This record gives sequence, C-alpha cells and structure tokens, in this order.
Amino acid sequence: MQNNNILAPLLRILIYIWRDYKLILMLVILFVLLSTGANTLGSLFIQQVVDDYITPLLSQSNPVYTGLLKIILVMASIYLIGVIASLLFNRLMVTVSQGTQKIFVMTCLLRCKVYRYVFLMKRLQEIL
Repeated sequence: MQNNNILAPLLRILIYIWRDYKLILMLVILFVLLSTGANTLGSLFIQQVVDDYITPLLSQSNPVYTGLLKIILVMASIYLIGVIASLLFNRLMVTVSQGTQKIFVMTCLLRCKVYRYVFLMKRLQEIL
C-alpha cells in the first residue's frame, strides 16, 4: 500500500506532462534511443577498428591509411549523430520541465486564491 502512495503523484505528473507535451515526449524518446544506439554502436565499432584496421597496419612496412581514415570518419559521424540527438533531447526536456513547472505553479496559485475566497466567504457568512 505504501508503494502505491509513492507512485500516485508521479503518475499524476506524468499524465499532466503527456497531455500537454505528447509530440515532444515522443521526440524525446526517439532522440534518447538514437543517442543510446549511436553511443553503443560507436563503442562496439572501436573493437572492429583495432582488429581490422590498426593491427594489420602495424605489421606493414609502408602502411596505407586510407581505409583507417574512412572508418574513423564513419565513427566520427556515428558519434556526431549521438551528440546531436543527446543535445536535442536535453533541450526538449528543458522545455517540458519548465512548462510543467509553470503549469503547477499557476495551478497552486489558483488553488490558493480559491481557498482564500472560500475561507473569506465562510467567515463572512459566520459574521452575518
């Protein structure tokens, strides 16, 4: 029962965020997956570069670096895609979080005004 009390406010916040920022959150999920995939692929690519390109070049007396240069450019482009995706999802999440905070602050201020009005009306009715 305690666990349900912890998840209820989180679920309510997620519903508010999803209602107002559905498209942005879908883009965030896409960019997170793209960033994670690019970083994973780049890390796995390093083993292939060492095994298939760098190690054979060490045994050659006059190495030709064109293949290594091409594969390094491919790796750099993969990492660049990951960096751009990471930048985009971070910027989008800043927009979502600031907008959500603004909604909650405005809601709290509105509730305070309503409660104050209701309290004053009850107090006025008691006096009259």
